[in-house]
Amino acid sequence: MSFNSFESAIDQIDRLTDISSFPLWKFELKILLESKGILDVITKKPEASDLQNDEYKRKDARTRQAIVGSIDRKCRLLILSCETAYDMYSKLTAIHERDTDYQKNLSLKNFYVFTFDDLADIATNISRLENINTRQN
Repeated sequence: MSFNSFESAIDQIDRLTDISSFPLWKFELKILLESKGILDVITKKPEASDLQNDEYKRKDARTRQAIVGSIDRKCRLLILSCETAYDMYSKLTAIHERDTDYQKNLSLKNFYVFTFDDLADIATNISRLENINTRQN
């Protein structure tokens, strides 16, 4: 895997800034990691033997690079104490997926106050509405 192509792929991920940007960030990060064959680094807790394996360490470092490179400074502060990509991803997920009842209530409110954006095309407006609906489920 070329370093420059990986770097540019990280730059293409929408930055994680808060709870509202989390679903898209998570989706895009998983696709990137899967395409590079390193998704398992965030989906399986590493065993002690993994942490001694050079190949695993390389995958973990690349995954940490992808995570840190795709989040804003405020989110980086949340993961300073994390030592593995699994820990980073788990912590970010726990923080941004908590308060699901609150999020569902907020998305229900957003559904009822939703208005079409006259400056956007119909597909964009429908997509925004579908995203609100997805958050309710």
